[in-house]
Amino acid sequence: MKKRTWKIFAVLVGIGLLGGLFYFPVASGLALGALISAILYLRNVSFWNDVVDTGIAGRGTGSFHFLINYALMAEAMILCALKPQYLNIFACAIGLAMVKLSLVVESLLYKGKEEV
Repeated sequence: MKKRTWKIFAVLVGIGLLGGLFYFPVASGLALGALISAILYLRNVSFWNDVVDTGIAGRGTGSFHFLINYALMAEAMILCALKPQYLNIFACAIGLAMVKLSLVVESLLYKGKEEV
């Protein structure tokens, strides 16, 4: 992601955290989801850059990697389901999709414009 996309990510998370002014579990659930989302993005970038750098990839190269990713997402959702007084599960789901959402927002706002 570009710097601009990370800024959009931060703005979207900031707007979402304003929900914490009305209901704390929404803010904490969104923060957890956004944190896991950012970690998973950076983990994916690192893993696939290493695969490309080595030039060796087989049929099941990313299988275990994605299994771990889905386990981390499931862990966040299960934690929210078990502790609804502290974490909102729907806000966590939105937070988990926050990297994707920021990429979509960036592509809509800056359609056809190159970063300088």
